[in-house]
Amino acid sequence: MNVLLTACGSPGATTFFSEIKKLLPENHHRIYGCDMANAGSKEYDEVFQCLPGDDPDYAVHILSKCKLYGIDLIIPCSDEEIIAINNNIHMFYAENIFTFMNEVQNIKTIFDKRKLYELLKEKGYSDVIPKYRSFVNSNQIKSQYHYIKSVADQVCIKPSVGHGSRGFRIVVDKLCHREYFTSKLTPKITYDSMVKMFEGENIPEVLVMEYLSGTEYSVDCIDYDGKFVCVIRSRDKII
Repeated sequence: MNVLLTACGSPGATTFFSEIKKLLPENHHRIYGCDMANAGSKEYDEVFQCLPGDDPDYAVHILSKCKLYGIDLIIPCSDEEIIAINNNIHMFYAENIFTFMNEVQNIKTIFDKRKLYELLKEKGYSDVIPKYRSFVNSNQIKSQYHYIKSVADQVCIKPSVGHGSRGFRIVVDKLCHREYFTSKLTPKITYDSMVKMFEGENIPEVLVMEYLSGTEYSVDCIDYDGKFVCVIRSRDKII
């Protein structure tokens, strides 16, 4: 079997790579990697550079590479590539190239945190959703922040559509200089800096949410032979 991992320079692809190496018998498979920056472990059988996942020609481009290398299974490891491949899944199936995909509308909902929370509310799961509000311009920031601050012990912000913790910040009253010298990177921002950062801007939707501290958990869900299988794991581990 020939397997292709996209975005092979990402942490997710690295974990997938190690797990595939454990599952597939030695000498009976090849693992290829591709990345728009041509990054990836030397342990891959081959790595090639590809177009970004949001490029209009991405699907046709990656399909041609799959045919060139005789790929049987493609595992997209970035949000943009998942959408691009899913929108053109028929082209891959026609060449007997398979992947693990849900319906594209479901994927788009999952990638948009606000839409996902709204769907969960509709399905009766309001009790598991953190308190949140959203804003798309600077005029809305203060009122949305102060509402969440009134009902939550601590507040954070994050893009409604985003990945890899990009844009995530814990909002605090002030930053301590000690943290500047002791922390490699802090995800914290002061309230005043947050307001100033978005001042006068129309921006992609941002969520203001209650911050839940502690170990972060995620779930891996698959439809296996008509049965729903859900594996709970800590965020930094893929099972």
